[in-house]
Amino acid sequence: MGYAYWGRARCFSDQWASARFGRIQASKEAVSQVSDEGKVDDEMKKVNILGVSLLAVLAFCAVSAGAAFAEETAQWLVSGASIALGTAVNVDISLHEAILLEDMNATLKPDILCTAIAKALGFVYSNGVDEIIEGECTAAETMTSGVTCVAPKPVDFPWLTELFETAAGVFLDRLLSDGKGAPGWEAECTAFGIKVNDVCKTESGAPPQENSTEEEVLSTFPENPEEIELADCTVGGEDQGLLAGSLLLKALSANGLELLSLAVSLGPVVE
Repeated sequence: MGYAYWGRARCFSDQWASARFGRIQASKEAVSQVSDEGKVDDEMKKVNILGVSLLAVLAFCAVSAGAAFAEETAQWLVSGASIALGTAVNVDISLHEAILLEDMNATLKPDILCTAIAKALGFVYSNGVDEIIEGECTAAETMTSGVTCVAPKPVDFPWLTELFETAAGVFLDRLLSDGKGAPGWEAECTAFGIKVNDVCKTESGAPPQENSTEEEVLSTFPENPEEIELADCTVGGEDQGLLAGSLLLKALSANGLELLSLAVSLGPVVE
């Protein structure tokens, strides 16, 4: 920003100095030739022309500076274009890789692998806003010996999210609370004959969003705990809930019958 401001100021100052110097030279020549009325008129015309030129230069500098300062934000692109303000585009969500859910501090650290989901739907809006309104895990496997878990259930729909770009040029989709509660899941597991319910929630998760070659967006939850924000769990405690895996996001037409291309990109703020 400082460089753009300096460039704008330099543009004004250089052009102003040049035009001012030209006006002084023209005025001196006009005075030295005051005996010749016709030449004086010609020189005064030159001064007027210089004044008009200065105004044109100033206008150009102002327009250039305004373009340089145009605000941009992360955007969802549907069929290659930003979404109009106030418009919601349907999004179908499917599994790309099975979703692993784990409370790393619970007894026996039960791992639940969600291998199928259904009714996973959401919307994307202008200026990077989106939400997941529903979805469920319809098939799950317990990966920990001695523990049996039922399919985990998502809690506190809808899940509001906001797309943003990092300094490194990576697009992330930040989970937000909608006022009802933080996004998360509930797991019911039985170990040693004891049934335990565990709820894990987070408002800090921000999975990377990557454009795929199939005109879909790949949303990935890294398995390495050091790469993601962990959830808070009622059993294991703070920063113990891990969610890993990946989803595919596909845009749908208003009637839900036609697939539309979906991508993430940086673009002007939609107003």
